[in-house]
Order: sequence, then structure tokens, then C-alpha cells
Amino acid sequence: MAGALTLADARAPDPRADARRLAEVAERHLRRLEARARGLPEPTRGVRLARGLERTRRWFVRKTRELVQEHWDVALFDVIFGSVKAFGIYPALYFAGLTWTIPLLEYAPLNTQLWTAGYLFARRQLLSELGRRRYGHSLNEIDAFRDRALAVDPRDARRIHRFSWDGSERVVRCGRSRAAEWIRRIRGRAREPGVWLQGELRALVGDATFLFCAGELRSNAFLYEEVLIRRILRDSEARAALLEGLPPEPPLATEEDRALGAILAESLEPAHARVIEQGNSLTEALRERLGSSVSATSLALRWINWSYQRTLYGRLAELERLGHRLVAELLDGATPAASEYARRIRELRSEIEVWMGAATRFGSRAAVVASKPEGIVVARAGIEEAQRRGRPVRLARLALRLSPTARRAPAPEART
Repeated sequence: MAGALTLADARAPDPRADARRLAEVAERHLRRLEARARGLPEPTRGVRLARGLERTRRWFVRKTRELVQEHWDVALFDVIFGSVKAFGIYPALYFAGLTWTIPLLEYAPLNTQLWTAGYLFARRQLLSELGRRRYGHSLNEIDAFRDRALAVDPRDARRIHRFSWDGSERVVRCGRSRAAEWIRRIRGRAREPGVWLQGELRALVGDATFLFCAGELRSNAFLYEEVLIRRILRDSEARAALLEGLPPEPPLATEEDRALGAILAESLEPAHARVIEQGNSLTEALRERLGSSVSATSLALRWINWSYQRTLYGRLAELERLGHRLVAELLDGATPAASEYARRIRELRSEIEVWMGAATRFGSRAAVVASKPEGIVVARAGIEEAQRRGRPVRLARLALRLSPTARRAPAPEART
């Protein structure tokens, strides 16, 4: 079938390939942001006020997106628990003549906020125990073995940035929350080498104008930190402060650990960051070239691209599950070379790279449209290509039907 996915053109799977490709993307963003920062006016009082309002807007958008994407189950629990109270427990108490107990129950035993907070704290342990039913080991056991083998320490610093300096590989680990850092200080524990908070990296950059321009990347935490690190490396004083606590990265301890490191990535953060960056770049390009990212033409192009992104997110989730199954086998005494899951992980990485290439090619075509009629032509071709690849793109087809520009545009010629 024409356009069907094949693995023939995919590069050899490499767990760190995503991080290297994202480093190239970060260099391009760094050059663009530096040029933009040089062209901005001096930060007068009005400019500082406008930038503060823009940073506030970006914060609300970023936190809303994080809530929807990462904590949707907490919101769902809140809605379900509140519905059970409102339509089940409280009506029963009313008809039983116990209405006077409702305010008392609402203060503590059935307080929705308290139960939601309890679920939030118990969520990680609940998910870990659910993993025991699927993999034979809890997710905490699987993650602990994997992190030990791949030398991920501390475990809550999951965004791992690598770069070469003075002939050795250096590693900056980010992702630890301010709360965890505060608890560490109270307990009097020394900081692990190579661990930085995102705010500390911003403090090393120091350029308020550049940081304001780079704020548009904060919804993509891994890419944002990569840009900050590369900006720091260009300044001798900031670079010295960063490298002071970064010892050269030692190799993995055993042959089995090195075999596992050739199959599994330390984190899927770079892969997710590539997908997010590809979609965000297309949205920004459409906003600049078509005047809006929410017109029918722009939405058609974005939803075609989203069909590729949704496929990539699904493949990355499958890759994570296969990694858990592989580590569960290792916990049971198997070796990476003898595992069937190792072969499936390599094949899936190749498939992900093919899908990423397809998304990038479509995004490159869509990002250079100069008018809405041209965007309609690209959208129609993109819908055909996506359907050949097995993606339904229903929302994109609906947007084209509703687009006044598409109704005025001539129908595509029938292919023979």
C-alpha cells in the first residue's frame, strides 16, 4: 500500500538518539532567541509591566496544560467523589431525616478536598501496586532496578542533559521539585552532584531579556533547560559555576548494565520533548503566517499534525510498557540479550523514528504556507497522506468542511 510505514529507512535504534537530535533543535532555538533578545527595546517600566503580565499568562496556560495532561486522573477522582456525595450519600441522608449530619460530614469525613489530597499522595503507591498485577513486580521495584543499572541518581531528577566538555561527558540532572530541595535542606543532606533546579539555571543565565524571550519554551521543560544550559556554556563565568559541581560521568558498572543501557533510555523525556517541540513550532508558524492558529485552515493543519503526535504518544507509552516488561524479566533472572522484549523495543524505536520523520515532513510543509488557500491545498494533501498511513483525521476533515476558504477553493482534480 502506498505510503505505508516501513522500517527500511529508519536509523539504527539508539536510546540516546532523541537527546542528540533535541540538542540540535536547542541550538537553533538558542540562536533565534538571542537574535530576538537583541532586537527588543530597553526594559522600561512599561515594558517590564507588559513582560510581567505576559509571564503570568504563560504560567496559567502552562499549569492548565500540565493539569490536563499529567493529573487528569486527580480531577476525575474529584468529580466522581463529589458526584457520589451530591447524588448518592446526601440525598439518602435527607430522606432518612439526617439532614443535620451533612454539614458535619462535609467538614472532615466526606470533605472532597481532603479525599482528593489523600488520593494525590497515595497515587504513586496505587499505580506501583497495579504494576505488580501486570508485570509481576511493583513499579517501584522495576524503577529502582532500572535506575540502579542505568546510574540514575537521584531518582526524582529525571530530565538528564548531557554535553561534552574538556574531552569528557558531563551530565546535568533537573526535575527535582523545590519542595524536595527544601526537605533536603531541612534534613541537612548534601546535594547530589550534578543536580540543578530549573530556577538555578535561570539565575546563572542572568539576562532578563533573554529569559523573557525563552519563556515561550517553558511548556517544554526539557527543551527549555537544554537551551538554558547551552546559553550558560557560552559565558565563561556562568560556565565555571555550572561545571564546578559536575564530575565526569563514569561508565556503567557491569556488562549487564551496559547491555541494558544499549536497549533502554534513562528517560523518555527527550522523546516527548521532540514531539512537543514539533507541534509547538507548527502552531507558532501558523500564527505568524496565517494570522491565527485557531482559524479553520490552521486547525485543519494542526489536527493533521496532532494525528501524528497522538500516534507517537501511543508508541512512546508502549515503549515504556515494554521497558517495564524487560526489567521485570531481568528481575526474574533473565539477561537482556536473551529477552524477546529487547528485540521488540528496538523495532518500536525504529517505528517511532519513522513516524517522527513523517510528522516532521508534514510540519515543514505546513509551516511555510503563505496564505489560507495554500494552506487548504497542503491540508488536503496531508489528509490523503495521513489516511494512507492509517490515521482517520476526522477533525481535520471537519475543519475543511467548515472552512469558508475551502468552500471557495476549487476541488482537487480526480486522480486516475
